[in-house]
Amino acid sequence: MQAQTGPLRVICTHLEYYSLHQRMAQVETLRRLHREACGHALHPRPGGEPDKPFAAQPRPRSAIFCGDFNFRPGSLEYQCMVTPEDDPAVPVPLDAWRIARGGEMHPMTVGLYDPAWPEAYCCDFVFVTADLGQRVVRMDVEPATQASDHQPLLIVLDA
Repeated sequence: MQAQTGPLRVICTHLEYYSLHQRMAQVETLRRLHREACGHALHPRPGGEPDKPFAAQPRPRSAIFCGDFNFRPGSLEYQCMVTPEDDPAVPVPLDAWRIARGGEMHPMTVGLYDPAWPEAYCCDFVFVTADLGQRVVRMDVEPATQASDHQPLLIVLDA
């Protein structure tokens, strides 16, 4: 995606519900892909004519990770997601809700209207790389819609 401030990676995901082991593997894969993209950003490949099939495409360091992570705030998987890398060239993903809302509890994002859910809780997140953290203006959840068993999230970044 091309933002006003430059290229931006947007990763939308839906992690495993039942298996902690599988979710941890998926979080590690997200982190590995992020490291890989940051490496490409620092050392882009040459070549390819613009607007041709083999044109080099940017792999920016700046990224948004969003979706149904199927883990709760503060869980082991959550902590893994926001743990800084050993490499300072890889910006850590930060919880956009905590940036925008400080200490305010995460909103309930699943199970609000579906009686099949035993309880409502938060498992939907938006994480932004540290370089985007200063640009988070607003983060909201739409609590009223019943279009899904999950509530939509909205993030606003300044230009």
